[in-house]
Amino acid sequence: MTLLDDIQAATDQYVADVQAGLIIEPDGVPAVIVAAPTGDLGYGRDLSCDTDLTANFDEVDENSPEGVSQALLRRITTQHGTLSYLGEDPDYGRDVMAFLSADMTMVEIMAEQDLLAAECLKDDRVKSCQCVITYLGKDDTGTDAFDISIDGELYSGKTYSLTETLTSASQLAEDMAS
Repeated sequence: MTLLDDIQAATDQYVADVQAGLIIEPDGVPAVIVAAPTGDLGYGRDLSCDTDLTANFDEVDENSPEGVSQALLRRITTQHGTLSYLGEDPDYGRDVMAFLSADMTMVEIMAEQDLLAAECLKDDRVKSCQCVITYLGKDDTGTDAFDISIDGELYSGKTYSLTETLTSASQLAEDMAS
């Protein structure tokens, strides 16, 4: 049994206890499990506090090209299946960092382009997606560096563009533009 199995078992037990009315919060109110939001509320508010805020410190609209680009970056840098431990989408994520840490042939890099594009198309705001991965060579730390460009169209008719320079050692934001 792994640590993640232990966490899942504890979470399952907590949910069962809440549903049975056995958990009482410190304020004396019984705990309640609320269903995950859907529709316009289902995208959450996972802010990076760097690019997710406007100059006036307002949140970026999650349906704007910038908001979708930021969501796609989180999607491709989240290990597949991780959200299932939170009761969320078990099919979310494509851990591009794991890809960067492996020795890859050009055929595998080309296949990864298609897999990243397919992952981005899972977002129901994304109508089309093209992904290009460019090998940049070794960076100054001696690790392989890649440019990953993801471009496409939203169902709203707007276009989005996300370009990241990534290495197996770090992730550097290169350019995020609409």
